[in-house]
Amino acid sequence: QFKVLSRRAWKNALRNKMQTHARFAQAIFVSVLCGLIFLQVSDDQIGVQNRNGALFFITVSMVFSPTLGVLSVFSTEKEVFAREYGSGMYGVFAYFLTKFGVELPFQILNPIIFAAISYWMIGFQANTEKFFIFATTLVLLSNCGNSLGLLVSASFREPAIALMAAPAILLPLMIFSGFFVNNDQIPVYFNWIKYLSPMKWGFECLAKNEYTGLKLTCTSGMPCQGTTGEQILAVLGLNDGIYIPELLIILLSFCVVLFFAAFFVLSRVVKTNH
Repeated sequence: QFKVLSRRAWKNALRNKMQTHARFAQAIFVSVLCGLIFLQVSDDQIGVQNRNGALFFITVSMVFSPTLGVLSVFSTEKEVFAREYGSGMYGVFAYFLTKFGVELPFQILNPIIFAAISYWMIGFQANTEKFFIFATTLVLLSNCGNSLGLLVSASFREPAIALMAAPAILLPLMIFSGFFVNNDQIPVYFNWIKYLSPMKWGFECLAKNEYTGLKLTCTSGMPCQGTTGEQILAVLGLNDGIYIPELLIILLSFCVVLFFAAFFVLSRVVKTNH
C-alpha cells in the first residue's frame, strides 16, 4: 500500500509544477521581504527592538504558512481519501505516512531557503553554528505547522469550518508565545496556554540562539534594556534555564505528537463514517 501510494503521491506532486514553484517562490519572496524590512539590524537598543520583531515574524511565518497551506489542500484530498478508504483500497496509516513522506522534503527545503536568505540579510550573528541552529529551528517550526494543519483539517468535515477554526487556534498560541505578553506577566489562568504553543518554544529557541553572546550598546535618549544578550533574554522572561538542545527536542516532540494526533482523529472520523 505504501509503495503504491507513494508513487501516486509523488506523481501528483511533480505533475502539479505550479504549486511546487509557488511554494518555493513564497519562501523566497517572504524571506527577501523580511530581510529588507529588518535589513542589517544594529547592535544598539533600536536593534534590540528590530531583532525581537524579526525573530517573532519569522516564528509566526514558519507556523502559519504550512498550517493554512495544508488546510486548503488536505480538506479537498480528504474527500477522495474517505471514498477510497471506504472501498478498502488502503488503510489510514499508509495514507498518512505517504502524505507525510511527500510533504517532508518541502517542509525541510523551504525553511532552509528562507533561513539562507533572511539570516544574512537581517544581520544576525555571523556564526555558522548559530545559523544551523536557526535553520533547524525553522524546519521544526514548519513541520509543527504542517502537522497542526493536518490535525485541524482532520477534525472538521467542512473545509470552511476548518478555515474558520484555524485562526481561533493559532491566535492564542501566537499571543502567548513570549513576544506580545512577557512570559513572567501572563495571568495565571492563561499561563498553561504558552506550554501548548510551538511558537513559544520556537521564538525562545531563536531568541536564545541570537542573543547568547551578543554585545549591545545603549542608545542616547532611549531606555537601555541591557548591554548583553543575556540581559535582553531576562527582560523577555526567557531566562528559564532551558537550553537550546532541549528546546529543539521540545519542538520535535510537538511535531510527532501533532502528527499522531491528526492520524488518530482522522482514523476515528473515517471509521465512524464507515
